[in-house]
Amino acid sequence: MRRFYLILSLLTISLFSFSQEKNDSSRWSTTFHCGGDLMSRYIWRGINLGGNSPATQPWIRIDIGNSKHTLSIGAWGSYSMAGTSNEECDLIASYTYKSMLTFMVTDYFFPGLYSDQRDKYFYYNQDSTGHVVEACVSFNGTKDIPLTFMACTNVYGNDARRMKSVNDTTFRDNCLMYTTYLELGYKKTIRGIDVNPFIGGTITKPDTKRNEVGYFGNTKAGITNLGIRISKAIPVTEHFAIPLQGVLIADPVMNKIFMVFGISFTTL
Repeated sequence: MRRFYLILSLLTISLFSFSQEKNDSSRWSTTFHCGGDLMSRYIWRGINLGGNSPATQPWIRIDIGNSKHTLSIGAWGSYSMAGTSNEECDLIASYTYKSMLTFMVTDYFFPGLYSDQRDKYFYYNQDSTGHVVEACVSFNGTKDIPLTFMACTNVYGNDARRMKSVNDTTFRDNCLMYTTYLELGYKKTIRGIDVNPFIGGTITKPDTKRNEVGYFGNTKAGITNLGIRISKAIPVTEHFAIPLQGVLIADPVMNKIFMVFGISFTTL
């Protein structure tokens, strides 16, 4: 994992230099972005990760690319206002082709969640790290195909584990569940309002006979994230608008439902 971060850093520096040198001839450019969301609850893929209080979710990102290719490197976090729920700080690297197809790697980390070595940020032992590394590929839709699709799999770290036996409480060595999440969405704009119904869930089934529990707290495969998002950018001035969103989310596997409201702030 340390090699991964070293390669990622060298790649960022190289592409940054390349974009600066080739900007005029090949139209490569480097842009910096930052922003944040204020959400009434932090619900991730149908799972409540923010407790019973609002959450602030800051982010930063560097984009390097042109009209066809974009490499993005950034960080995203979530912090409960009550201070009693999980904190989160993620690193994200992605490549997008023609705004249509994205390959992404995310390193999830939850500071303060554990009281052992899993709370150490630079501790990357496969069997006892607190990090979870996820690889994703997504189709972002086009003007003619207003559908989105995402497939993500945990490939390293603190994923759910397979158990050794029915009566044993220990895990099999180096045996992740490789939890996989799939999501299908639809994009539609109606009278200036973006409407996005979606359905997502995990196809990874824990072995309940061995007392296994899935990464989403599930004991079976199924739909964990079913709902609709309605959003609109409210104009404030000629050059500034505030995006608002409301989301209704149901989790049939865990028998839960949530209603979330959010407001976003971002640099241009």
